[in-house]
Amino acid sequence: IGSSSGDFYQYSWSALNTGNVTSDLDSIEAKANGAGNYIFEVLDIRNGCTDRDSILVLEEENNLAFNTIIGNPQCFGFTDGFIEIIDATNATGQLEYSLDGFIYTTADIFQGLGSGSYTVYLRDSFNCVATNSLELVEAEKIELDLGDDIDVFLGEEVTVAANTNLTDGQIQMILWQLSSGSACSDCLSFDLSPLEDTEVQLSIMDINGCEARDEILIRVDQEPVLYKPN
Repeated sequence: IGSSSGDFYQYSWSALNTGNVTSDLDSIEAKANGAGNYIFEVLDIRNGCTDRDSILVLEEENNLAFNTIIGNPQCFGFTDGFIEIIDATNATGQLEYSLDGFIYTTADIFQGLGSGSYTVYLRDSFNCVATNSLELVEAEKIELDLGDDIDVFLGEEVTVAANTNLTDGQIQMILWQLSSGSACSDCLSFDLSPLEDTEVQLSIMDINGCEARDEILIRVDQEPVLYKPN
């Protein structure tokens, strides 16, 4: 700003309505942190004469923008999703990032996230802020059901069958575990003639590494079933 200068002059800045002078209030040049009308006053200490002028500071259009890379949670209920901020444009100085608009960090990736809606905030050194809204998608829940516990007589054959929402092409592993007896290694149903109470557990894993488990108890009545010919 053009002004008289020298040891006999004192300077002061003030904001008329909006805006705020943040530093160098008594210098020819000052810093402000917002748009508004600012008043500059000069005092000649020799005679007490003053003069003033005003300057209008306009807010520059915020063209700050960025992109994101997302990773959805791997399995249903998992919190291993992430959001990474990339390609910030029209930004100045140190960049900071937030998921709530209040707590900011200089780390440009947020990890350990569950499914849901998120708003990502990016702030530069001029306090310009840009936002992006996005969704982390929940993985489909694996359904697995072996049914209710089963009561059988000694010598009676029973079929153990699993119901699941996975197709054959989606299943990577099938693992049966029995407290007594054995089952097939890659099937979803088998026949069994237990000699004693037997716990049956099934674990399945899909091609994404997500697992589901279920178990039943087969209770055996030790009274044998006798075959009577016609």
